[in-house]
Amino acid sequence: LILDNKALSAIKKAVAAGENEALVKMHSTYMDFASSCVEGAHKFEFIRSGSVPSRLLPVSRKALGEMAACAYAYRFSGEKKYLERALAVVEDVCSFPSWNPSHYLDVAEMALGVSIVYDWLYKKMPAATRAMCEKALTEYFFDTAEAMPYRERFLMKGNWGQVLNASLLSASVA
Repeated sequence: LILDNKALSAIKKAVAAGENEALVKMHSTYMDFASSCVEGAHKFEFIRSGSVPSRLLPVSRKALGEMAACAYAYRFSGEKKYLERALAVVEDVCSFPSWNPSHYLDVAEMALGVSIVYDWLYKKMPAATRAMCEKALTEYFFDTAEAMPYRERFLMKGNWGQVLNASLLSASVA
């Protein structure tokens, strides 16, 4: 997904050579963010408002950012702290009782983050973590994506349609 080993190798060479200022800056920003995720590590929690979550989107977006940044940082540096943080976040969110399909953008962004970790760190994941990812993606995303009224949301134009379909494609590939 998004960044195969060949592209990652090219990024590593370019960053080491300092030949692309924008790329070096992007890489530095991403590594700094991943480091802040490790340093400020916390448990992700399913936030409820009454009996159902009102919006899980802030949690989904924060989790997506941490999962992607830490997975990237681990692949780039090989430092175990990033692997551990990415896996901790994915285990937290896959343990939620749902990803709040009443607001389907919440589901899509969570699924994208889990898909990235699943794809990029698959060989480094314990079997139990893989199974958690597979179960959550299936139950919280694939199964709900086929059900009404959620499946109609994949036809939406604009931001929602783009995010939902990109997430579905990423989860399917992963």
